[in-house]
Amino acid sequence: MKEIKNYLYEKKENLLQMPYQEYEELIKEAAEAAKIKTKTRDVFDQLLHALNQIKSAEPFKVPEKGSAMEDPLEKLLAGGAAPKKVAEQSGEVKPAPKPETKPEPEAKPEPKPESKPEPKPEPVKKEEPAPKPKAAAAPKKPLSSAKNVPSIKKDISDHFKKVDSTGKLFACFKQYYAQLNDACGGTVRVTIKDGICSIWNYDEWEEFAFVDFFEEGLRIAVNPHYADRLKSLESCEVSRLLARRHNLVCVKTKEMDPTILDVLITAFNEIGAIA
Repeated sequence: MKEIKNYLYEKKENLLQMPYQEYEELIKEAAEAAKIKTKTRDVFDQLLHALNQIKSAEPFKVPEKGSAMEDPLEKLLAGGAAPKKVAEQSGEVKPAPKPETKPEPEAKPEPKPESKPEPKPEPVKKEEPAPKPKAAAAPKKPLSSAKNVPSIKKDISDHFKKVDSTGKLFACFKQYYAQLNDACGGTVRVTIKDGICSIWNYDEWEEFAFVDFFEEGLRIAVNPHYADRLKSLESCEVSRLLARRHNLVCVKTKEMDPTILDVLITAFNEIGAIA
């Protein structure tokens, strides 16, 4: 019977559960657990109360310069003094020391802004007189006056006077002659034989054109290489004397023609290049 008293029995099943000493120890541990649970619940209630105070609190404002900042926790937990005291009595939460209030620093007088020197008036710029317009350049003299044109021999001028007493054809011929001497890259000379004037490249001493009279006008003969450039002009037959010695094409004119002049200049410069 003594051994039976030391054990705890289940009335219904009549089974042995554990020794009685172990049961007493379990009872003590259960009491301590209940005490811990109560303390934990108190701490949880304090935390929940503090969070609710933070949510409902006004937004934090930065204090002005020189003023002491209040402890936000003291203001938030002002309404929860009872839970805080319970926690302090249980020994879990220690009362927070009050912050020492520092004396406000004396406001220093702001320095006065330095007076800026008055800007000096800018010196008045003297207006420079407008440059005088340059004198217009003197008109260039024609090339014929800048270059010495070889004179036409007397026998040639006499021949022209016999054929044309008006002198118009000779004046036209002299105009071609002067323009060729101005425009060509060398000296142009003219000779006459059997009533036909030969126009020469004096530097190469080679003929490049021939001039005679035909139907009261001037007949100008050149190499057939230039026939396409002269097709817009009035063509005519070649003199028999020239046809025996040269292969030529002829055009007729009574006045200064730019196409003929351009062909003559080209023929002068292409001496030797045209077979």
